[in-house]
Amino acid sequence: MNFRVVEDLGGGLKFNGHAQLRYRIANGDNTNTTGTTDALFHLANVGVSGAFGQMQIGRIGFDQMWGYNPFGSNGAHLNVSSTGGATEDGQWRYTAPTFAPGLKVSLGGALKANTLGASDSSQFLVTYAQGPFAATVVSEKISTGKKYTAVGGSYDLGVAKIMLISANDKLAGVKTADGVSLSVTAPMGAVLLKAGQMNSKMATNLDKTSFGVEYALSKRTVVEANTYKVRGDTNQSYWIGARHSF
Repeated sequence: MNFRVVEDLGGGLKFNGHAQLRYRIANGDNTNTTGTTDALFHLANVGVSGAFGQMQIGRIGFDQMWGYNPFGSNGAHLNVSSTGGATEDGQWRYTAPTFAPGLKVSLGGALKANTLGASDSSQFLVTYAQGPFAATVVSEKISTGKKYTAVGGSYDLGVAKIMLISANDKLAGVKTADGVSLSVTAPMGAVLLKAGQMNSKMATNLDKTSFGVEYALSKRTVVEANTYKVRGDTNQSYWIGARHSF
């Protein structure tokens, strides 16, 4: 559940707040799938924006290319790295004023004693969105020796939207994730068809194929069915769900 607030302070200044509550639907608690406890609010940050750009502090999270795969962050996702650009405690982010149509540049990082156990981290993000084309470039470096780089892009043809991700993680110079994914969505009235393939350069048994379909009950409510198969896994996963925007 996401809660956002924007308050006009006058003189071109605005206050921004964002809190994201995550919990398990089965029992309502905030433990993740590994049994460990996550923060009650996965995201919790405040900021001020104006002619100078925007400054945020708190648990902000960075871009992990989730917007360039049509399955979100669930099991069918086609994001090559699900750890790069991770959310940390004590983060800060500055987004510069837009100096070209559709182009945004952000710098960020984390302070000491964050959730990754690193003394500091630095992050760089460039996004572009103009007309049917969108793209993102992310670079992150953490003092534990981890480096993350990724490029994502999408093009909306009207009858279909094509999405691409290329990303890799390195720890002390050794790759821990490396690959590409290609996805496509096709709207057909209230129905949205989804399909994609992720290919890992680390091992063939990490390759994944995903399919899904969404049906819009209204402008705010969507029901969906998804399935995915990881190469080398004898099981195929299926599930259905619903999303509602308040």
